[in-house]
Amino acid sequence: MQVPFGLLRGHRATDTVRVRDPYRSVNEEEARDTFKTLRNQQIATGCARLYHDWAQLESQSGQLGKAVSVLKKGISERAQPQE
Repeated sequence: MQVPFGLLRGHRATDTVRVRDPYRSVNEEEARDTFKTLRNQQIATGCARLYHDWAQLESQSGQLGKAVSVLKKGISERAQPQE
């Protein structure tokens, strides 16, 4: 996932950083912890892809209620798709 640096504190809006999809090479719990850390540190909270990927992890784990909750968090944060 590419995250505009402008969504990260202290960086220009035109810079981007590539964030590896955290759930591809780690177990589910580590992936959840990664997503929670990103959110709690307010890293990429304005990026819809963060919430999409997190909800996808929850859905694939059979946690549909959590997936919906994550998507609602993205909506409440007014997360926007990035190019």
